Amino acid sequence: MRRNRALLLAWVTMAGVLMGGLAEAQQDSGRRGGGRRAGMMGRGGGTGFLLRLLQIEKIQEELGMLDVQVEEAAALAEESGREAREFFAGVQDLEGEERRARMQEVMEKFRKSAPEREKKLTKQLEEILVEDAQLKRLKQISMQVQGSRALQNPEVLKSLNITDAQKKRFEALREEMGAQMREQFQNARDMSREERQAAMQKLGEEVEKKVNDVLTKEQKAKLEELRGEKFEFDRSQLWQRRGGRGRGQGRNRGQ
Repeated sequence: MRRNRALLLAWVTMAGVLMGGLAEAQQDSGRRGGGRRAGMMGRGGGTGFLLRLLQIEKIQEELGMLDVQVEEAAALAEESGREAREFFAGVQDLEGEERRARMQEVMEKFRKSAPEREKKLTKQLEEILVEDAQLKRLKQISMQVQGSRALQNPEVLKSLNITDAQKKRFEALREEMGAQMREQFQNARDMSREERQAAMQKLGEEVEKKVNDVLTKEQKAKLEELRGEKFEFDRSQLWQRRGGRGRGQGRNRGQ
C-alpha cells in the first residue's frame, strides 16, 4: 500500500509539471499571477514544484537560505503533499477500467482546483523567501529544470509573444500528453524505481521536443535569457522525499 501511494505521488508530481500550466496557456496571457513579485518570472511549474526544489540542499545553498527558512519550506511542502494525498485517496485501491475512470476524474478536479491552491501556496512561499533575490533565483532554476515546460506560465507566454495559433498547439499537446500520462501510470505499478524514472524522463523529453518545435528561433532565445545563469544539481533528487539541512548563515530572520 505504501509503495502504491509513493508511486501515485511521483506520477501526480510529474503530471503537475507536464500538464498543469499548459491548460493555463489557453487563458488570458495578460492575467497577472496574483501576489507580490510574481512579475515576468511568474509561477513556472507551480509553487508546489518550487517547494520541491527547496528540499534540495544544493539549491538551499544557492539561495543562501537560513535554517528557519529551510524548516518552514519543508513544513509547507509536507502540508501540500498531504493535501495532494487526500485528493487522490482511494485511487490506488481500484482496478482496471474503474481505476482509469476514477484517475481521469480526479485529475480533472485536481486541475480545476489548481488556481486556488496556487494562490494560497504562493502567498505562503513569499512569506518564507523574504528576499526578492531568493525567489527570483529559485524561479530561474525552476525554469531551467522544466525546459520548455516553463511555457506553463502566462507571463512567460506574454514575454515571448506567443500567438493564439501556438496556444492552440500547446492545448493539443496537453491533451496528447495527458493521455500518455494516464497510460504510463497504469504501467508504472509493475516498474522498478529506475524504470519509473526512465519513463518519466522519456516522457519529459518528448514534451520538450514537441513544445520547442512550436517556438520560433527568437522565442527560444528569449526563453533561454529568462532562465538566468546555468545551475547544475542531481535532478534525481526531485523524486525523492527528503528534507534539507539548514544553512550555516543564521538560524533566525533578523540575525
